[in-house]
Amino acid sequence: MKPIVCPTCKTTVAADAQACPSCSHSFLHRDKPPNTRTKDTPPWAWILSFALVGSLLLSCLSNSSPRETGPLKDYEALALCQEKIKSASLDRSAAVVPYVENMGTGSEFYFAWGAQTTYARLRNAAGLEAPASASCIVNAGDRRIIQLTINGKTLI
Repeated sequence: MKPIVCPTCKTTVAADAQACPSCSHSFLHRDKPPNTRTKDTPPWAWILSFALVGSLLLSCLSNSSPRETGPLKDYEALALCQEKIKSASLDRSAAVVPYVENMGTGSEFYFAWGAQTTYARLRNAAGLEAPASASCIVNAGDRRIIQLTINGKTLI
């Protein structure tokens, strides 16, 4: 076996020795890894960590949503109409409500699906996919649908 060096007095000692003969340093726990932690974490690091986590949590839980600030965009109004038409369909997963241009002016968005644009495709009572005409008006200020008509029936 290879001799070991005493970490205290730097004397070379036999590998099977239990203690150093010159300084009495014990070798009983030499298989145990040395303690590498020399210092506790400073308090300022803990304070900084908690402040960072707290500010991140507050920003995530704040009441203002980026989607609800600022003016309503035409694609957001179209998405409102598309979802409402799909929810009025007999089979929501099979409903196809394509993109159409906004024909409204001012603070109202007007979308129409029909012969002059593109039909929406909804399932009828027989379970067959059929073309459907629809129109939808969204008020930009309220961010809600104020009129919805599907196949001549006014729903809102």
